[in-house]
Amino acid sequence: MTCFPDTTGYARLTVGSNGRMFTDLQSAIDAAQLGTVIVVDADHVTEGTIVLRKKDVGSGWIIILPSTINALPNQGLRISPTMASVMPRFVTTNTAGHPAVRTESGAHHYRLIGIEITADEKVQESYGLVFLGDNGPAQTTLEEVPHHLIIDRCYIHGHTNGTVMKFGVRLDCANAAIIDSYISDFHSIGFDAQAIAA
Repeated sequence: MTCFPDTTGYARLTVGSNGRMFTDLQSAIDAAQLGTVIVVDADHVTEGTIVLRKKDVGSGWIIILPSTINALPNQGLRISPTMASVMPRFVTTNTAGHPAVRTESGAHHYRLIGIEITADEKVQESYGLVFLGDNGPAQTTLEEVPHHLIIDRCYIHGHTNGTVMKFGVRLDCANAAIIDSYISDFHSIGFDAQAIAA
């Protein structure tokens, strides 16, 4: 599951400020079907919360990767924070602690590659940057559990100004993997914090 799939025949969508098919990533995700590669300009910043939608049309994966994919290490090699300059950024700006990325109920077959995911400096309390699934009443049946989700060579980090940077990635899903990524700066006062929680 963790090896990069054969994308022959996949659709291709592009995201960026100028000359691309979409100017915002969420619109591209909403338009995508299974079997789509979404290429995001490396200087593109997405603020707020990206929602990985449940898609049942098509086959294969929805792959989100940077236009600078060739500047990243090859599969099997871990990225470092110094590579942030060639990565698109997903930044949560929500001061109520909402994540930068979350899944819709039942979402499946997403692969994120080469993305920087973080919280804006004004966010003092973050209760997780990436939520893959839900550990509450919104997810009570197997059909609602997201599955086949991969985070590959991503840089996921909090910041030192926050009082609560609780989770990097929360896994309440099935068949998920975090590979060759760099996760740092998760901390809190008064209770524990985790880079990866399940």
